[in-house]
Amino acid sequence: MSSDGLGLQLGTAKIDITPLHPVPLAGFESRKDNFEGVLHPLYARILLFEQVLSNGKKEG
Repeated sequence: MSSDGLGLQLGTAKIDITPLHPVPLAGFESRKDNFEGVLHPLYARILLFEQVLSNGKKEG
């Protein structure tokens, strides 16, 4: 927390969501089969910002 009583907190997370088994590829009309392999892993990432006000309340 800074000298003015305000603070900013940041939380981060990253998770691998690459399918482990063949699944249909939604959104690819020309592809009728399941995927054949993984070239690059697929990740989901989140950033959460939370502000701590001088009265101790949190906004985020």
